[in-house]
Amino acid sequence: MKNNGSFALCKAHLLRVLGVSIALQTSGFCYAQTSNLMYEKLVAPPAMDVNNIPIGAGEQIDLQTGRLTLRTTDIAIPGNDGISVEIRRFKDTGAVGYGLALAPLGDWVLDLPRISVTHAKNIGWATQDASRPYKNCSISQRSYINPASGTKFPENQFYTFTYWAPPTLHLPGGGGGALLYNDAGLLVPINQGQIYWRTLDQAIVSCLPNVANPTSGLANNAGYDATEGYLVTTADGLKYRFDWVATDSSREVRSAFVPTGSGYPSGTVLTATMYVQNVSLYPTRIEDRFGNFVNYQYSNAASGTVKLNAIVASDGRSISLGYDSNGFLTSASSGDRKWSYSYEGAGSLYKNLVSVQNPDASRWAYTGGSTFTSSPTMDPYYGSCVNQNSWMKEQTTDTVDIKDYSYVQYVVGAPSGLQTTYRFTQHIFGKSAVPKNCYVSGWISSPFLGMVQEPTLPVWYAATTLAYKAVTGPGIADAVWRYGYISRHGFLPLTDGYTRTRVLDPDGSLQTYMYGNIYNQNEGLLQSVVQTRDGAELSRTNFTYELGGTNSAYPKRVGAYPSPLDAGFSASYMRPMIGRVTTQSGVTYTWRVAQDCDGSTCLDSLGRPTKIIKSSAGN
Repeated sequence: MKNNGSFALCKAHLLRVLGVSIALQTSGFCYAQTSNLMYEKLVAPPAMDVNNIPIGAGEQIDLQTGRLTLRTTDIAIPGNDGISVEIRRFKDTGAVGYGLALAPLGDWVLDLPRISVTHAKNIGWATQDASRPYKNCSISQRSYINPASGTKFPENQFYTFTYWAPPTLHLPGGGGGALLYNDAGLLVPINQGQIYWRTLDQAIVSCLPNVANPTSGLANNAGYDATEGYLVTTADGLKYRFDWVATDSSREVRSAFVPTGSGYPSGTVLTATMYVQNVSLYPTRIEDRFGNFVNYQYSNAASGTVKLNAIVASDGRSISLGYDSNGFLTSASSGDRKWSYSYEGAGSLYKNLVSVQNPDASRWAYTGGSTFTSSPTMDPYYGSCVNQNSWMKEQTTDTVDIKDYSYVQYVVGAPSGLQTTYRFTQHIFGKSAVPKNCYVSGWISSPFLGMVQEPTLPVWYAATTLAYKAVTGPGIADAVWRYGYISRHGFLPLTDGYTRTRVLDPDGSLQTYMYGNIYNQNEGLLQSVVQTRDGAELSRTNFTYELGGTNSAYPKRVGAYPSPLDAGFSASYMRPMIGRVTTQSGVTYTWRVAQDCDGSTCLDSLGRPTKIIKSSAGN
């Protein structure tokens, strides 16, 4: 084997997902390009149509993707205003990111408001504005937003669009989404200064001149001393000052290439490496319209993971947090009440949260995991521009029989004695009617036949999906839910794609959810829900959306999605629901937006109905 610094000969099919390196022999082919690492972020729809199921550990199940998120609020202190003083945490079993999440909560995440971005470590959080490359917020024109598109770094091996993810707002109570460059001309409140960004749910964003914890003098703005903060105002009037930097995770990515020049035998294939990291800006202050505020106090460096020390409100409410020497959260306190956190795992960096003890000595307990150590079995050319007719079809089957799958298991024990068991499988999802535009990737065939073409508009992604849930405990009957998924996707001319999810409930009824996945049209939108039992239909609900059929102003763009790839349609266009028809027990119930407002659907400039018609017919 020839080795040259950071390069090594490529001998296996390398797939790195969520920080796990997997070497797969796949019929003599080797893959080490980074593009598929981003497919889950770029193809997977934003969280929507989430089904909140009240049984279990504060769970949310996205029935389109099978993504399970467990959410728990350990501390919530009521006050005289609407600003929360609380400690929340979550575990996202379908999370996509670069590297394993580090402290403070192990495999769980401290649920704080944040704006997150993914960038190359050796380039920094950069733009294309050569005169002020690290001014990430006050960008003067849309074309400057992302690092140079179509350029490879370093060693000319890494396309920007394969690893860079644009800034995204996360709010624990819901809302947020991708920051959209404010060039669509939508109205904004007065006296807010220059608004550079906005979100689909009408949060607006201006800029702060700097961050609160920079480290000066490092190359490529690695200390974020030139980075700007964000001032976010949500639709309910809360202002968030995002200006505290933390590095959430970091990882090495790879790309295979054929070297040029002398010194290499014919057919040599090398692997370039680069470090990519997820970085977040956390709030130091949240303030309402009346001057009430909550301050967040931290002590981490910009290069370290977030370390929140205290939350202090203007009305006297407060929470303090304690950590061990490795940065793991061990306690949270308010007054004389204390919550304690315990972990298991080898080493000092990566651990799993196994219990949280409440002040009354009751506890949450966690065992198992939700991470697979291998990828789904598939054609080595799957999703590429090669042999597309072999994979453009339905993928997997939406059976609700868990015995058909291998799975991993995660068990949650609640303070009440309730125990919930989750089992996970892997499925392939995607979009249909995707234009076929290709670029030379890092796919390598052996013996060497040349680079293979990959799509610049990704078609598919592999996801960890919930397949089974069982709830047992004192005072309730044992209950089991089973889940199955199917996705039909591919390039044009395949235009009849869909995603279908089936849920078998404990009472034997079967719920079938149909979602659209047509590129730049109905992707991510719930189309219908049908309930059956023993083959007989009990109810059916169909949904319609304004996609330009009766109101030419829609879909309406809120702002420019700052990425060269295609995930921006569902993240940046308003597609309001304008009809819902439910048939049950022989009666049809209709809710619809009127269509007699100057011959168009009655919607205001923000997609809200101005006139609604409700009716019923039947027995």
